[in-house]
Amino acid sequence: MLESQDAGRRGRARLGKHWQSPPGKGLYCSLIVYPSLSVEDFSKITLASGLAVATILEDVTQQKMLLKWPNYVFLARKKCCGILTESSSLSEDEENRFAIIGVGVNVNSEQKDFQE
Repeated sequence: MLESQDAGRRGRARLGKHWQSPPGKGLYCSLIVYPSLSVEDFSKITLASGLAVATILEDVTQQKMLLKWPNYVFLARKKCCGILTESSSLSEDEENRFAIIGVGVNVNSEQKDFQE
């Protein structure tokens, strides 16, 4: 039982990379969206999400954020946010296509909280 509970807490990263989330140090959420987009435009969801998150973080912190394609937001040359988007099969009918947008924002993290 513990293993299945733990599996629901593990995040994922792009291209099989390792994702770290020190307990109590970040804000994480996943959103499911059903966009009315063509198959060709589905890849733009991650960039649009990054722009939205960067804009919100700028409003909240009053500091300039930078967006590194396709899924990182930087503050003062340090990554402060990562975004991972996964979608249903794009061969689905348009009304059945969806994407899950995962957003992780470092809030109280320090360099020492992360492995090399």
